[in-house]
Parts: sequence; structure tokens; C-alpha cells
Amino acid sequence: MYNILVVDDERIHREGLIMLLEKICPDDMLWEASNGQEAMEIMNNISCEIVISDIRMAEMDGLQLQKKVKTDYPETAFVIVSGYADFSYAREALQFHASDYLLKPVDAEELKRAIKKIKKSKNQDQVQKQKVDQMERRLKESAYGYMEWLLNQYIHHTRRKVWEPLSEMFPLRQEGYLMLIRINKQHLILNEEMKREIGYCIKKHLIDTSSITFQVNGTENLLAVLALSGSRIEQEQITQIEEFIQNILVLEKNRIYFAVSSLYTDMESCGNKAYEEAMAAMKYSFYEEERYLQAEKYLSDEKQEDSVGSEAILNSIKEGNLEKSEAIFEKITEVLSEHKSVQPDIFKRKIVFFFFRILRYMEPYLKAEHLSELNALDNRLIESQWYSELKKRSAELIKNIIAFREIADSQETDPLDESRRYIEEHYQDEISLEQIAALYHFNASYFSTLFKQRFGISFSEYLSDIRMEKAENLLKTSSDKVRKIALEVGYKDPNYFNRAFKKRHNMTPEEFRKRVG
Repeated sequence: MYNILVVDDERIHREGLIMLLEKICPDDMLWEASNGQEAMEIMNNISCEIVISDIRMAEMDGLQLQKKVKTDYPETAFVIVSGYADFSYAREALQFHASDYLLKPVDAEELKRAIKKIKKSKNQDQVQKQKVDQMERRLKESAYGYMEWLLNQYIHHTRRKVWEPLSEMFPLRQEGYLMLIRINKQHLILNEEMKREIGYCIKKHLIDTSSITFQVNGTENLLAVLALSGSRIEQEQITQIEEFIQNILVLEKNRIYFAVSSLYTDMESCGNKAYEEAMAAMKYSFYEEERYLQAEKYLSDEKQEDSVGSEAILNSIKEGNLEKSEAIFEKITEVLSEHKSVQPDIFKRKIVFFFFRILRYMEPYLKAEHLSELNALDNRLIESQWYSELKKRSAELIKNIIAFREIADSQETDPLDESRRYIEEHYQDEISLEQIAALYHFNASYFSTLFKQRFGISFSEYLSDIRMEKAENLLKTSSDKVRKIALEVGYKDPNYFNRAFKKRHNMTPEEFRKRVG
């Protein structure tokens, strides 16, 4: 839709032109003015693409209006309408780039042709302008993209050859530091305009500092700032930058974290070192407490390896008391968060191992499909980006362990009790630890440990006790030969039975029979 302004001091002529234009341009917006002054008032408030004006008017004639319009609004097309076929008028009108010169009375076809020609020209101009704008935008994006690529090479590689062109653009051989900005917002997409605005804001607040802001490759929410200055950013400056980013990205408060490397005397050779240092500090944003993280504070913590496990947790695991384990887990996470006693990645791995031990202990009491699901949930804890997220996932895992335990208890008997009953019913058969473990879906070594923890005696000792008790009873109540009794209670080698019996009773089976008989 076009805005078309008709200017004529004679109302009849003006209304006649309006009527013609309503038929020729039904979709366009039509405006009218009775003189040049009134026309300029309209032009100053409404962007008119086409002006159709009479020449002879009081106060400001058509040619004066044309000059004024072309000076103030050079993109506006101007059509002169005159009752005089005077070449001098036409020449002057064309001198100021009139689009057309029409004689009164205006012919509808002539007017239609003039309007069509103007619109065609404007459409072509618009297409050309869009092409130019697009080309300029691509050039800017290409230049910015190349710069961002160089800066990422600079912070990720120690070999100068990879990022050498950057040193020709920036005076890197001076004091400076690297700052990382982490924005806690899911599915964040930082377009070029947003990054530039954030960069301008940082430049504005880092007085006497040369800085450039760019996005770290492979991330959605991590920006880096290369700052060349003899002094590091202050808390007040960070607060101002934080408020700006919150407004531009529409964020809640306390969702932005800043990590600043040490101050280096020569940034040309320290880009990668400064980045690694700032990244090490930024890891502590996981705890969601401090939002301004200075590298020096956290460098000494990198080697800390305090165990998440404790005697209390191990005891609660052995007891099978998951509520107690959950409470202890909560206390440990609070301590780690409050005192920063462990580096976040190490902390997460230890939490995963903590639940791994719980699940190993609970294995006999859970269905195989439930155990598989719980192990998958445990492994995903390492993906937690924030401390609060880890606590939420951990609480959910503990709830699932409890729920699946209750399901298993309501549907199945205890596999350890079942294994003991199996031994009591099949002691005379040739059975082994490996056979029983496989029967109840256990690893043999793990089953041996669980069996001893539950019954206070090893598998082999328990089997031997059962067989000896049965043998003692047969020796007392039957006249069967010792060889036959040995076979009946599960000993395939009578000589081995004799040795085992004598070791247990300090007498042979025959001597035992005589004594109790």
C-alpha cells in the first residue's frame, strides 16, 4: 500500500483527482492538501511515497513544494499537474527530478500510466535496496564470524600459527585477562545483534580497557570477553553489565555468572592459559551461590579429592535404610555446597558412585528391569548443569529406589532367603557357589559377600554345616555304612567326608556313632 498526497488549491480539481485515483489505486491511502504549507505538514507526519501537485498555488507553489519535498524527502516521487503547456515549467520540474508532468484536465489513462511507472520504479529500487542491505549484512556477519573463529582459536590453542592473524588486529602483547559469562537459561539462542549489544555494553563499562566479546564455540550460553588492560573488572562494573544482560535477554535475577582469569602481563602468549583458568573457576557456578568467580580463589581447590562416602552412609547402606541414606546424602550435599570442598565435576562423579553403591547393595531386592532403569538415572546425574538440578534428580532417584523396593517386596520373596532354602533342600546334590549365584542372577563374588553379610557365615561353611548336621543325624539313627551316608549328604568322596568330619568333631564318623550310640 502506498500513501499518495494530492495538492491543489482548487477543490473541484483536487476532488476530481482523488476520484480518479480511487479507481486507479483502490488499495492505496489517499491524502489531500489545499496548498504547499498544508502539504508539508502532512509530509512531516506521514510518509508519502507519491505527491501529485498543481503548479499554481498561493503561499507555496508546486515547484517550491517540489524543491522542499525533494530536499527533505528525496525518496518521494513527485508528479506535476498544470493547466499550462509551458516548457519552462516542465524543464524546471524535471530539473528537480519530477517523475512526470501532466496537463489539465488530467486524462485517466495518463495518470494511470504515471502511477504505474512510479510504482514499478519504486519496487525495483526496493528490491535493489534489499539486495544491498543483504549483501552488507552478509559482509558484516562474515567479518564478525571470521573474527569469532580467530578468537576461539586463540583461547583453545597454544600454537601461535593457528591464530596469528589475530595478533595483527589486536595489540595482544600487553596486560590483560579473559572473562567468561555464563547465562543460565535453557534453549538460549544468542543472535549476532544480541552479542553485539552485550559487547557494546561491556565496552561502555570497561573504561580505559580495549575489549571484544564473542561466543565460545560449541556452547549456547557461554560468552568470552578478551580484555586488554592493566586492571581487572570491578564488582560494580559486573553488576551494571549483569543488569543490562538481564534486560536484553528477559532473565530472572541471579541467572548470570562471571568468571575472571588472573591478570597476565603478556596476553599474546597466555590466551589458552587464561581461558582454562577462567573455565576452572566457572565450574563453581554449578553451586549457584557466587556469581562473580575469580580464578585465584579456586585454583587450589582443583586437587581436592575428599570422599563423598562416610562411615555413616556405608552403615545406612548395609542396614538397607534408604531414608537414612537420603538424609545423610542431603547433609553431605549441603556441606559440599557451603564449603566448596570439592571441584564440581569430581563432586558429581562421587555422587554418581554413591548411588552406584546403594544400587549394588539393593540389587538383591530389586527387579532386573527396575535396576536397569535406576542405573540409567544414576548415570544421568553427571549431566546436571546446576547444583539444584543435581539435588532434584538425586531426590527423584532415591524415591524411585524406595518405590521399586516396595514393588519387589510385594511381589517376590527375598532371593537370599530363597538361596538358603535351596541349599537346605538340595544339600545332597553337587551344588556350588557359582551355581547358586547364577540361579538367582548374582555375580558369584558379590553373592558370596551378600550371603556372609546376611547370615554371618560364608556359603561354603553354611553348606558344610547343613551336610554335617544331616550326617550326624544319620549316624545316630541309621545303620548305614559311612560311605553311603557320605554320598547321601552330598560328599562324593568318602575319604574327604571322613577328613572333614574328623576336623569338625575331633573323631571319625565311626567313633562318633559308637559314642552317641
